[in-house]
Amino acid sequence: MAKTVKKAKWQNEKSAVDKVSKLRENIESTKNEIKSAQQNYDLEKAAELQYGVLPNLQKELEIEEQKIKDKDWMVTTSGASLHTSKFLRCRRTKPTR
Repeated sequence: MAKTVKKAKWQNEKSAVDKVSKLRENIESTKNEIKSAQQNYDLEKAAELQYGVLPNLQKELEIEEQKIKDKDWMVTTSGASLHTSKFLRCRRTKPTR
């Protein structure tokens, strides 16, 4: 029974981390689309992405990262979770350009 609970908890953690990763990918993709739109002088699309889509993705990422930070993760019992926790801390402290 305890194994099932730990596995379910791990699955929830993995799902949350996967969601954060996907959001980061979407943010990078959106930034690339903005650059491309600006280079092609499609300023309407660039503005829509930069001032509409991108802030929403960043806000969602911030919310998901906060959820991960606030939850009681299995950091002490799972190496993968420990690695994930360290990774997220490094990502938050990385300077932005």
